[in-house]
Amino acid sequence: MAENTEVIEPAPEQPRVFPEAKKKKSSCLGCLFGCFAAFVVLLFVMLAAAWLIGSFLPKFSGDQESEDDTEESVLRSASEAGGKIAVIDIRGIILNAGGGFSENADSENICRQIRKAAKDPEVRAIILNLNTPGGEVTASDDIYSAVLRAKKAKPVIALMNSMAASGGYYAAAGCDWIIANRMTLTGSIGVIISSFNVKGLLDKIGVQAEVYKSGKMKDLLSATRGKTQEENALIQSLVDECYTEFVKIVSAGRKIPVEKIRTTEIGDGRVFHGARALELGLIDELGRMPEAVAK
Repeated sequence: MAENTEVIEPAPEQPRVFPEAKKKKSSCLGCLFGCFAAFVVLLFVMLAAAWLIGSFLPKFSGDQESEDDTEESVLRSASEAGGKIAVIDIRGIILNAGGGFSENADSENICRQIRKAAKDPEVRAIILNLNTPGGEVTASDDIYSAVLRAKKAKPVIALMNSMAASGGYYAAAGCDWIIANRMTLTGSIGVIISSFNVKGLLDKIGVQAEVYKSGKMKDLLSATRGKTQEENALIQSLVDECYTEFVKIVSAGRKIPVEKIRTTEIGDGRVFHGARALELGLIDELGRMPEAVAK
């Protein structure tokens, strides 16, 4: 008797399933962002330090160039009254030695031009052709002082174009006559010192600044830490001293009482269109170059 043999086919092999490994959250993007932020902050700090150091370095360019070397192109002939009118451009941010950028107004060069025009017997008047948002206090004061000396010899007229604000108005305040377009932006009589505080950002990305200084106030405007009450008071006192001088200059040039400038819109730092500046007594006339030449 034959035995019944049952043939059992092996079940098809099932693919083995392994638990899916948990994907690790990539932190590469965060690392890259952190590194980039740290680089930007450090670059900013280094540039700020370089600027501060550079501001204390002596500048030799003004000493090496005499007034006779100033190009005559700054003088434009005017076929009126048998003389020339010196038109001296003040364009861009007013800086001592121009700050290395041609689009800035180099106060040293401007002062040389004013002195040369004042000494030139063929020049009967000087026009300061202004288009500037302002600039350094010292640089603006240098131009103002040069104007005061020049006006002893011949008339000095300020012609304001699109803008002559802050340090630009400071320089113009000493002129005999100020002309502006009715849409000129002028005024901004005030002083500002600003800095950044990036300490919170540095803390987040694990960067600490190491500072070695000779006195407690040496890093007064450091961006890598907060400021003490004493430091804030010192900075504000510097601003107040410069503002007081600015107000005196405007008062002397425009015959406006100091107290009126301080307590009204004139001296709160705002800008005015030319028409409003005329109403406030900050300029003498609305006009353009033809009016300035006619003056």
